[in-house]
Amino acid sequence: MDPEILKALLPPGKDIEIIGRGADEDDNMGVVGSCFVFVDDFTAISVQTMGATDHIDGHGPLPPGIDSYLNALMTDLDINDSTLLAENPIEVRVWKNYAAAYVPCVNSRGEHFTGMNVSVDLRDNKERDYSEELGRMMESFAIERVSQMGKTCVPA
Repeated sequence: MDPEILKALLPPGKDIEIIGRGADEDDNMGVVGSCFVFVDDFTAISVQTMGATDHIDGHGPLPPGIDSYLNALMTDLDINDSTLLAENPIEVRVWKNYAAAYVPCVNSRGEHFTGMNVSVDLRDNKERDYSEELGRMMESFAIERVSQMGKTCVPA
């Protein structure tokens, strides 16, 4: 994540702690990954990653797109309250303090993924509207995060 944008997303504080990355020992990102950034024990940023698939198994299907992702996360967000920033091939939506992207896969290592969903959640930080900063970083951040998955999902 761009350090300047990250700085703009963090509330004032002195102690910053990052828990989780969702990456394995080879620095590859897993299909479901979480990362939390705490500032003085306050959850400032929560990042989630979840694969989408049309394949029916114990965890699916999760149809492509942000709307089904939000439903799977059981958020209280309404897709109609978001601003659509990009749609093809990558879907990017932002709210006041939340952003989500759907990155389609062109190649998946046997897991039947059609794409990956990535979200950045600032809803615990009600200090101000973060949609501008989230909009500037979300597409490139989602591509970077999905690219860390190696052969699990090759971004379109």
